[in-house]
Amino acid sequence: MRRIHPATDVNQKPGHELTKKLYRTISEQAKRLDDARSCARNIKELFTPTLTVHRKKFCDYCERLIFSDVVLYGRKTEELLWRKGYYDVVSTAKKLKKKEFQPEEVLCIETHINAGIGYYNHMMMRLQYEFNLELKNVMDFHILCEVKKDADLRPEAVEWAKQSIHQCLIYLGDLNRYKLDIYPNMNPTLPVRYYLQAISLRPDFGMPHNQMGTLEMNRNHYLEAVYHYIRCLSCKITFDGTTNNLLGLFEKNSKFIEQLPPENNSADCIIELDKSESIKRLIARFLLLIDIWYFNKKVPKVYNLCHQIYKNLEECLSYPKPTISESGEGPNDSASVDTDSNNAYLSSDKVFKLIVICLLCIPKLRSTNSPQLSTAVAFTLGVYSLLIQHVANHIRDSILNCPLNGNIKAYKSNGILRDLMSGGKKRSRTKLRRRKVVKLESDEESDVSGSERNDYSSSSDDSFISDTEDVLAISSDEDLDVSKGGAELKPAQNC
Repeated sequence: MRRIHPATDVNQKPGHELTKKLYRTISEQAKRLDDARSCARNIKELFTPTLTVHRKKFCDYCERLIFSDVVLYGRKTEELLWRKGYYDVVSTAKKLKKKEFQPEEVLCIETHINAGIGYYNHMMMRLQYEFNLELKNVMDFHILCEVKKDADLRPEAVEWAKQSIHQCLIYLGDLNRYKLDIYPNMNPTLPVRYYLQAISLRPDFGMPHNQMGTLEMNRNHYLEAVYHYIRCLSCKITFDGTTNNLLGLFEKNSKFIEQLPPENNSADCIIELDKSESIKRLIARFLLLIDIWYFNKKVPKVYNLCHQIYKNLEECLSYPKPTISESGEGPNDSASVDTDSNNAYLSSDKVFKLIVICLLCIPKLRSTNSPQLSTAVAFTLGVYSLLIQHVANHIRDSILNCPLNGNIKAYKSNGILRDLMSGGKKRSRTKLRRRKVVKLESDEESDVSGSERNDYSSSSDDSFISDTEDVLAISSDEDLDVSKGGAELKPAQNC
């Protein structure tokens, strides 16, 4: 494709005339596409061979105009290309859909979407080549070719190229998201992939978060959607429609709460909810609280709502994580990302988003001097305390109570324990304090011999605690007194 070099002066008529002619051609093509799209009576009429050829020519003309002078025509032509060439076609197809897409309609729409995916991959490759952009630490499909010698390295041109790459990543995410409309069971990994790369390239722009919020909202994942919408509104450059999207989601959540049957804890017979239903109610009440805080609504009994959410969260955190199934397949990493509201387990991804949403509400309340700020801070600290307690209990149950006591003798008889102890002592000599085992005086004799006891007490990082022994980990400069009643540790002199 021959590149049109822009004229540096308006009086240089050859370049100026070519640009004006190209602009008129693009305007005429856009009008034809709009007329044909508005006259379409069904989806098939959107993808006739004639219209397909017109759209292809329109995209080529737009690309030529963009690279004729990226500073003057880049941004506006890029938006026109996306809207008239790809977005409007898919949007019209959704409006013309009756009950569900027919197989032939699905084929036409998917072909159009795949053409757009190919085109924007081509655009990103060309942008990297034309402006010598180095994006290997941002994108997972950066260009692998020699740099261009006569690349346009003007600061304003390079800045536009980076912004255009950012937009192309969002367009690729949108096109892959549109596939979910025709294939609802498709994994959303691809659109998320492109949105996350756009966020990595330009973290100050909130539009990728808005698109991810729309993606999660269409999948009825309200907590994830609110998380991305609020992240978008917290960016320096927000998206105009995010506030309305957030208000619409909160309205849907309020209707869901109104449909819930009231809970009567003082009744003689209390119906116990299943785990998935309890998690749904926790998320719905939490989003109601965020609705009150984020838009500073005056609602009575907010303290009661906070207490109820706290108790619900405490209960949901106690639900065990799903174990490996009989088929040998357990929960993988993708399951933790693609959280389903019907799961009977509160995943770490949901807990993370819950905490971040609380933290993002606090500066919003502070900026308006809201009287609810103290309540939000107290609630967030309470959730932090609950999570710390939950983690501490998990460590205690999973590590400190390891069922290894009954197998010590068997290991010793085979010489395995002594080898483990000696190896562990060498590994941790410079890392951990030495541990000494203090045996309280008892009327019963131990079954362990003196030599074995010395070997046992020499362990520095593998300490096995039996039911009749107390282990105290002390440093080498601390003294220990043993009396009939137990062990007493003397305080250090420097304390």
